[in-house]
Amino acid sequence: GMYSDLNILPPYCVVTVEEPAAPVVTAAVSFAAQQNGVFMMPPQFGMEVSSDTAENYGYTDQTDKETQVSTIDVLVAAHAVEFGDDFTKETAREYLLADGNFITKMFGIDNRGNVCLLVNGFQPGSNGVEQAVVGNGDFVELFIYQNSEFTDKYVWLELEDGTRASTLGI
Repeated sequence: GMYSDLNILPPYCVVTVEEPAAPVVTAAVSFAAQQNGVFMMPPQFGMEVSSDTAENYGYTDQTDKETQVSTIDVLVAAHAVEFGDDFTKETAREYLLADGNFITKMFGIDNRGNVCLLVNGFQPGSNGVEQAVVGNGDFVELFIYQNSEFTDKYVWLELEDGTRASTLGI
């Protein structure tokens, strides 16, 4: 053709179309984890957790990412805080195994799935770690049962009106 002898290419352009990122929400959540009466992770207060945290590290949940933060999002965020740059999408399962609502390893410790999940001091109904939803101000606690019969006791103090005490004056 007309340009073949001149080694000139006709003009062209490349168009890249990207899907917009799905909207996510965040929640300021507190978190703690225990084993044998000792904190695996002491209470973290007001951690900002995004509804896509679990997915960013290769885990899944069964909540609406556009409107809900799940407890697996919180657990993954806690591992990211605890292990920093060592906790990546590639290495996450060395520290945390949570699939199908069962947690069989957390903070690098195998636990045979003997984990109790509490949100604000109560088990979230029949919802597991991939289903339970949390919001601003919620407190997520995980502990590994000390015996295989799951008979560990969870103790709290109540005020005179029957509400749980979050602080006590002396």
